[in-house]
Amino acid sequence: MRASLPGTIDNAMIPVDRETAMSQFTPDDFDVDLRERKVIHKPSGMWFSFYEYNTEDDWKDSTSVIYRDNPDWPGDRRELAAAAKHAAVAKGMTARKPMHQ
Repeated sequence: MRASLPGTIDNAMIPVDRETAMSQFTPDDFDVDLRERKVIHKPSGMWFSFYEYNTEDDWKDSTSVIYRDNPDWPGDRRELAAAAKHAAVAKGMTARKPMHQ
């Protein structure tokens, strides 16, 4: 996976082995916007955006994410993406955006 310039967006695949990522990051390392389906990693400023899915199973099994890179951050983007999804789920993100009240 190539590093992108600030402001560009790439597709990435979240690794299947999420346990490694979970050991390095906690859900508190992220800000989660459920309405926008966007997760920001506070220390790096990188953000991750997740597609909507028709079913919860599809959402749970998904490994796709769009993200904005920070080329100065030295960590593994795939592990960070997996941790971002874990944080999103932990903070209540589901397969679809919340309905307007």
